[in-house]
Amino acid sequence: MIQTFMNNKIKFLIAIGALILSSCDLSFVASSTSTMETSTTTSEISSIPVDFSSQIEALTIDADYINENYLLPTLADSGTMVSWSCEDMKIDDGVLVYSNPSFDYLTSIDATISKGGSAYTHTQSLLVKSQRNAPITSEMPQLNLTLANDLQEPDIYYEDYIRGVANLDHTVNGARENTPLISPFGIRIRGNSTRYFPKRSYRLRFDQNTALLGMAAAKNYILLANHIDKSLIRNGVAQFLSYLYPETMHPLDFRFIELTINREYMGQYFMMERVEFQKNRWNIESDLMLDDAGFLLELDYRAFENGDGVEDGNFFWLDYRPYFIREPDYVDPLYVPARHTRYIKEYMFSVNDALNNGLGYELLIDVDNFIDFFMLQEIMKNVDVNFGSLYLFKETGQPLRMSPLWDFDISLGNGDYFPSQAEGHWGWTDFWGDFDNNNNLFFTKLMEIPTFRNQFIARLNDFQNRVLPILNAWLDANHQRLIDNAARNLEKWPLELCDGPWCPIPIEQREFETYEQHLDFVKNFINTRVEWMLNNITLL
Repeated sequence: MIQTFMNNKIKFLIAIGALILSSCDLSFVASSTSTMETSTTTSEISSIPVDFSSQIEALTIDADYINENYLLPTLADSGTMVSWSCEDMKIDDGVLVYSNPSFDYLTSIDATISKGGSAYTHTQSLLVKSQRNAPITSEMPQLNLTLANDLQEPDIYYEDYIRGVANLDHTVNGARENTPLISPFGIRIRGNSTRYFPKRSYRLRFDQNTALLGMAAAKNYILLANHIDKSLIRNGVAQFLSYLYPETMHPLDFRFIELTINREYMGQYFMMERVEFQKNRWNIESDLMLDDAGFLLELDYRAFENGDGVEDGNFFWLDYRPYFIREPDYVDPLYVPARHTRYIKEYMFSVNDALNNGLGYELLIDVDNFIDFFMLQEIMKNVDVNFGSLYLFKETGQPLRMSPLWDFDISLGNGDYFPSQAEGHWGWTDFWGDFDNNNNLFFTKLMEIPTFRNQFIARLNDFQNRVLPILNAWLDANHQRLIDNAARNLEKWPLELCDGPWCPIPIEQREFETYEQHLDFVKNFINTRVEWMLNNITLL
């Protein structure tokens, strides 16, 4: 199921002066930057009945803002009843459930007090803060890992997990707290070429489902180092854009955090959900009683090169491209390759044939999803659009879809081994010339169909007029916070540091002297590229 990220009535608050933008059914309301960072919890009361004054005082919410679940106040007087209601947020057993929005927004909450034959409704306004924004420096969450058996960070390796316990130093509804996490965890190195860099990325796997910083409870979390992305924001841009397409994309939740291991500061990290079917996050369940069981696929040349797959078992070939079956689990005793692998392979071949003929593809794929997915890939000029980390999924009885976006550290102009500049098509043309099969065949074939191409152009115009202003506002609102938060990271991992097995950062960006230059480069790249695409897409 494509998850939605907000209720259509939520009002977005971002620091862009008095500008008001429109996004589908959502109203995007501006405020000053200080509004995002200070309390707006107020009491809106007039003509308060004298006999309810003590109850109103007891029910006044004392949180500066809401950024996690909040236990609502109760009354000790058994003869007085209170009923809470909030239009924008769920209330479950006396707990105001954090809505996990992509923007800060204002809401109101009502406490209806009843005593005898009288009743009074006490209304308060609340600021609900997005944890997908970069926090102010004093509120930066810090995940602290302690490894078992006196092991140190260099002892963490790729092949297996080592054990540990964790606590979280974070700001909860305006108050700083240190929370020991109940569940122990395993940790290992993750990534392909990036695992050889000094600032390494990790996969955390808790023994029990664990909710961190308002994210849905699950066992798996990914901690991305973003070592070769000096802006530290490219993966964040990709996921934020996914949240702006809730009807077609499956976004992955994320947080900006700092990480320590055995009390050693490791730097700023980008904490994300893992790509997986999980009931609290991506509620798709594979049914192995059916051939059309429900599948998650990944185009992944690296896994093939590493010898990780069993052909026609957990992967298959389509037009010389290896597609791996990530869900359901190939080692499940109920998984039968002759049934399940065969089904999804034949389905993918049917999609390919339909695209070759230009007929019937609308019945096999979610066209709107394919348009949005490839548009975002193309805008960000992701180098891996036909190589790896490219996900597709098919729910039982549903068409094929593409999602989520993943692995964007080498995108948005970052990369010196391919034409990474803002100009130039990418995903649907053989831009490298003599390099075979670097374009995405699905995208290439779809762009040869006039109807699809016209839909793509219309959607790209919509991106420029509707979505790009929201993205620019988000980058502007987070600009100074990102600079402030990066300062400590740069002390440990200086901008000029590009050590490891390779350094794909272009020479121009290696010469940047400040972190702010990297941020500005990302924003300018996006705006330049969208304009170039619109001016040149009809020329092909």
